[in-house]
Amino acid sequence: MQLRYDDIGNTALYKTMRGQRLGTIRADGVGQGAAGIFGQTEIEWSRVVRTTIGLRGDVMRFDVESSHPGNSGTGTDGIVSPKFTAVFGPWNDTEFYANAGLGFHSNDTRGATLTVDPKTGEPAESLTPLVRARFSDHDPAGTFIPGALDRVVSGGITVEPDHRIFGSLRLRHFGPRPLLEDASVRSKSTTIWNGEIGAKLSHPLRLSVDLFNLFDASVADIDYFYRSRLPDEPLEGVDDVHTHASIPRMARVSLQVLF
Repeated sequence: MQLRYDDIGNTALYKTMRGQRLGTIRADGVGQGAAGIFGQTEIEWSRVVRTTIGLRGDVMRFDVESSHPGNSGTGTDGIVSPKFTAVFGPWNDTEFYANAGLGFHSNDTRGATLTVDPKTGEPAESLTPLVRARFSDHDPAGTFIPGALDRVVSGGITVEPDHRIFGSLRLRHFGPRPLLEDASVRSKSTTIWNGEIGAKLSHPLRLSVDLFNLFDASVADIDYFYRSRLPDEPLEGVDDVHTHASIPRMARVSLQVLF
């Protein structure tokens, strides 16, 4: 079981110029509690085949106090996510794994109580706190959730024989993500390789080197699409993709003492 509560005293959006605050567009106090419970059952069909079926339920309760009364409110939402794992082996000390399941995305709870645009005063549409990777309503703007992944692939190989040397190689891949509700703009995919190599110096001592972004791929951790303006660009700004770059190739040396 997992429990979490966030008490955010003030989260605000200000009108600024050159780093100086000129006014407050909106200011909110947010209290948000979440509870998750997970259960699973494992069946061993034979000496080389076993499966695990799991089910997770999540409930969120939130309370927003906004500087604009129309955007204050409370609410509760929940979602259920099934999981499945199959394991085949071992054959020659090797096992193969297959995993599938559903996940969810949690939205900013201030969007769940939103009824009025704090900047223009016009009516605004609220969001669902817990959602899958598509909007369920049929909005002309589209049903894609900006930034939601269409696929995630991860894998790895670990070698740790009885001898002193050990190592691993790991892959992390994110598929292209829609950046607008109609998916007319999409990010590129992200693929990063990480590795580790080490040695057992003695029974209590292990020396290892972790290598991140092994091939120094120029990829993004996350992308956004919105309007911004650089000093030499038009006053109305330019709609473009904004990227938070992944870390460059780097290494970390660790010395572990077991006792």
